[in-house]
Amino acid sequence: MNKDFPVCVGEITITVFNSDISHETLWKHRDEIIGSIIEYLNNLNNEVHVELLRVERGCIKIVLKVLRKIIHDVAAYVTISGLFLGLSNDSAGLQEHVRKEVNIPCYVEFIKESDHSYFYGPVREGDTLSDIVRNIRKEYSLDQYTNEQIMAAYYDYNPDAFYGSMHNLNSRSCLSLPKGFKARSVQDALKLLRLK
Repeated sequence: MNKDFPVCVGEITITVFNSDISHETLWKHRDEIIGSIIEYLNNLNNEVHVELLRVERGCIKIVLKVLRKIIHDVAAYVTISGLFLGLSNDSAGLQEHVRKEVNIPCYVEFIKESDHSYFYGPVREGDTLSDIVRNIRKEYSLDQYTNEQIMAAYYDYNPDAFYGSMHNLNSRSCLSLPKGFKARSVQDALKLLRLK
């Protein structure tokens, strides 16, 4: 029987603010606010689970890690897009939930979702990095990079997915690259492939 397990597929950023009350007053309630946001989002879509990644001062800026269940032995290209459909256009339901739970006047605004868009996983027995990269390039139209540059990037960004060399992938590991990943030059990528 296949079992599913959570992998990180992206992040969402939400801010909580109120210009009519002091930041200190709002900050005192941050744990309750964060808890109610996480509860709301986890009930919104049962395909995903969100966890706190970090909180930044200013207004309360909350960055949440989005985990999605992936089935073992079923490889997939996964994105965050559409998982919280409508939240970016209408965060009124989330705002109402927070106000009710925390009992403090505040505004909740959905800022952005950032996709770990070049995702593949879990790695299956027999998968090779070169085959995965060929499919990734086709799937996401990454024609500005060579196969070797993308292979090197996966190795750089996901060291735990490999053992011994970049040609040995741990089965059941997941590979992801952030948007705007930094690619090595073609020469550096080729050099890395020869070394590893």
